[in-house]
Amino acid sequence: MDNELLPDEEREVYEVDKRTRLAHFFVDLIAIAVLSYLIMIITIQLEVFTRLFDHNFKIPMITTFTQFMYYLICESLTQKTLGKTLTGSRVTNLQNGKASFKQILARTAIRLIPLYPFIFLLNQRWHDQWSGTKVVE
Repeated sequence: MDNELLPDEEREVYEVDKRTRLAHFFVDLIAIAVLSYLIMIITIQLEVFTRLFDHNFKIPMITTFTQFMYYLICESLTQKTLGKTLTGSRVTNLQNGKASFKQILARTAIRLIPLYPFIFLLNQRWHDQWSGTKVVE
């Protein structure tokens, strides 16, 4: 039987390698930067936050919010981000099925840990380990 006709849990899948994960990281980083920039332009034009927050606080706040929403929306709706889509990868639970919203929420929150990008580059995938998920081809 063709692999594409099988239910997710029965498909033959392979976890992605470190290079593929690095590609996801950089593509998603660019996507988040572009989205953050667009949101900043809109908020400046609408003068949202201008009276509430100092400019030095506004940029990290918008970028963190954008990153959180990007991963949460993309992975909970499609199990993919732009980076994963370009490499043919997706997020699954440990049984290769669809990850639950709770698992995606945990993955996303863990990414907000300070210094997480450096920990990730050391091949420590906390967002997978702690949420019970993995990224497969």
